[in-house]
Amino acid sequence: MGLRGLVATGKSSHERTHGFSILNAGIFAGMNCGAVIGALLAQRIGFSYVMILASLMITVALPFTFLLTVNSKPTITGNDKLTLAGLRDFFLHKDTFFFFLLITIPSAITTSFLTYFFPVFSSSLDVNQGDIGRGFLLYGICMVFIGPLLMKFFAHKKVNAKHLMLASCLVGVLSLTTFWSFPTFVGALIAIVILGISDSVGLVSQNGYFMSIPATEKIGHSNALSFYSAMKKAGQFSGPAVFGVAVSLGTLVGVGLIASTYLITTISFGLISNKARREAKLFNDLD
Repeated sequence: MGLRGLVATGKSSHERTHGFSILNAGIFAGMNCGAVIGALLAQRIGFSYVMILASLMITVALPFTFLLTVNSKPTITGNDKLTLAGLRDFFLHKDTFFFFLLITIPSAITTSFLTYFFPVFSSSLDVNQGDIGRGFLLYGICMVFIGPLLMKFFAHKKVNAKHLMLASCLVGVLSLTTFWSFPTFVGALIAIVILGISDSVGLVSQNGYFMSIPATEKIGHSNALSFYSAMKKAGQFSGPAVFGVAVSLGTLVGVGLIASTYLITTISFGLISNKARREAKLFNDLD
């Protein structure tokens, strides 16, 4: 949250969008290296020693934190004091409520295709840990290299953040549909690449759209980002359970059901947000 708060202090939407794109690339570059190195080491020395090495490597970040991070307080935006009434209004506001319910949580659940379903599915096919780690590598490459390039292109074209967000969700649906059509290890790898492209654009565009919501500006960007992160984690937390229950009906049926639900939530958000925009425009015209 400290890193996201730092990016949120950007002076323009373009600067914040670029910052979130670079931040996501940096985070997933580390996750990318960790997934591949951890998987390859686990194959050779076992999981226990990998955990010990991972614990020791965390300390490497400490000197860089003190040397490279500017120790300054962020500019306060919105209301400094957040009351229970203000918090209730924030979550029940139609913009934030439907954004969390129809976009944030479903997209986080879909990511569990990589973090939960893919390792379980690959293990059932007797795929070794090294090859499973390479699947994570493909996702990370999309996040690190393709994401910033795409966001730079879309920013240059001044594409609306909401349209980008909806498009990324539809690409996520395509990812699950690809595996549903080709339920093999290679099909899963192709689906992961498509999912990586979806998330590389979706995570940044979600941040951009969320930061522009009036309810977000009212309570302050730092407060709002913490709640957004909590909703994202709620989706990630429930993702394995959702995939587990769905796949218990059958692999193809379960993945198809999740893809269909994701498509419905995406279309629903698009229709609801367009209706809200038309109502707001009509109200402004009457005013």
